[in-house]
Amino acid sequence: MATRLPDRPTAPPWLLPALLLLLPALAFGAVLTGRVFYWGVYLLQFYPWRLLVVRAYQAGRWPLWTPLLGAGAPLAANLQSAAFYPPNLLFLVMPVERAFGWSVVLHLAWAGLGLYAYARLIGLRPGPAFLAGLSFGLGSYLVTRTVFLSMANAV
Repeated sequence: MATRLPDRPTAPPWLLPALLLLLPALAFGAVLTGRVFYWGVYLLQFYPWRLLVVRAYQAGRWPLWTPLLGAGAPLAANLQSAAFYPPNLLFLVMPVERAFGWSVVLHLAWAGLGLYAYARLIGLRPGPAFLAGLSFGLGSYLVTRTVFLSMANAV
């Protein structure tokens, strides 16, 4: 008669997805607390554009145009301003400089959770699905794209 091996202890089903939410926050904790890493493209392009979008919405206007660039330029048509990207509502509820950090962390967590969900959908067990989500959400491809926020958001 065959001897049955004892069942392995299993983690609660919410634990691994919760870790995929928590790990980006731990990795990028400095940006969540206001210590920011803005330089280059963030400081010269993304910050002014997002600030213009936020100010337009706060004034009750659509962010369609900016007179501050040359003789004027379309703001909404500039994809880098992301004027109509729903997750950017975050920029309306907190200061722009802090919202950048939260946006980065939330998009990395979203990417990791998304791949975890896909991996589970195609039949991977929770452990391998977690590793897939972790390696995508906090892997070099996405982490290096955080310098260009619109690229990180698009993935």
